[in-house]
Amino acid sequence: MKCNICKIEGAYKTYTLKEMMFGFKDTFTYFECDNCGCFQIENIPANMEKYYPANYYSFKQDDNKPLQPNYFKGLQFDQISGYHKSILGGIVSFNYVSAPYHWFKFLQVDKTKAKVLDIGCGHGDLLKKLFLAGFKNLTGTDPYIEKDISYNSQLNIYKKDLLEVAEKFDIIMMHHSLEHMHNQHEVIEKLAQILNPDGKILIRIPIMSDYLFDKYGPDLISLDPPRHFFIHSLKSIKLLLEQYGFTIYKTEFDAEVTEFIASEQYKMDIPLNDPKSYFTNRNNDIFSKEQVEKFKTEINELNAQGKSSLGVFYVKRKS
Repeated sequence: MKCNICKIEGAYKTYTLKEMMFGFKDTFTYFECDNCGCFQIENIPANMEKYYPANYYSFKQDDNKPLQPNYFKGLQFDQISGYHKSILGGIVSFNYVSAPYHWFKFLQVDKTKAKVLDIGCGHGDLLKKLFLAGFKNLTGTDPYIEKDISYNSQLNIYKKDLLEVAEKFDIIMMHHSLEHMHNQHEVIEKLAQILNPDGKILIRIPIMSDYLFDKYGPDLISLDPPRHFFIHSLKSIKLLLEQYGFTIYKTEFDAEVTEFIASEQYKMDIPLNDPKSYFTNRNNDIFSKEQVEKFKTEINELNAQGKSSLGVFYVKRKS
C-alpha cells in the first residue's frame, strides 16, 4: 500500500471499520502509515452519495431569512476576538459560548475589510454568525448544496468545488471538510494559490489520538467511515502543509463529550441515529448524568493536554 500523504509504500497494518452514523454497518478497510501516521481509507467507495443521505447533519435546510448586522453580536465578537474590547462588550459576552469568535483571536483580521472563504460550508450557518457580527465580505463554497445561495451582496454561497475557486482571500476556513476530500495534495496546493500573501487559514479536522484509539479502536466516532478518507496525525498534517509553503503557528484541540458517548455506543453496536441512541433520546438510560459529567471532564482534560481527537490548526505562509 502507498500512503496518499507522504507517498511512501509499506506493508501497513489494516483495520476494518463499520459505518455507524446511520447504521448501514457496511465495512471498510483503513490503514495507518508507519512513516507519517496518517490513518486513511484503502479504497474510496464508488457510491459515496449513499453515505450522505438527506438527513446528514450539514444538509440542514436554511430558512433564507434576510440578514441584518446585529449590534450586540458585533460587541460580542469584538470582545472575544480582541478586535475591540469595551465594558459593554464584556457585559454582553459574559458566559457567552465563544466559538466561532474565539478563533479570530488568533487570526487577527479587520472584520470590515477581510475577505473570508468558508470551504464546505453547507448552508452557511457559520458565515451568517460572522455577518451578524459585522463582517462585510463573506463567501462560502459547497459542491453538495442544491444551488447557489445569496443572502445579500456581502454573503454568498456557491455550489462549486474548491478547485473551481479563482478569487483570492485573506482568511480561508475549513471546518471538518478536509477529511472528506480525496485529493489532499491538490486541495492544499489550491489554498496556496488563492490565499493572499499575509492571509491565514483555519483548519479543523479529526486527528489521530493515541489515547482514544487505544481505548476505542475502530469504534472511535471521529474515524467516521467511509466519509472520513483521512484522519491525520500531527506529523502528517504538518508534513502536508509544509510541502506547499505553509506552517502551523498555533494548535488547539476542541473535541466534545460526543467523542466518548458515541464511541461507547458504537461499542454497544448502537448507531448514532438509532432510536436507542443518546443523541436521539436523552431520556434513555444508556448513560447516567454522572457518566456524562465524567466524560465531559475527561475530554476537557485531553483537549488541554493536546491528546484528544479533534484538532484546530492556525496556518500561514512560511516567512
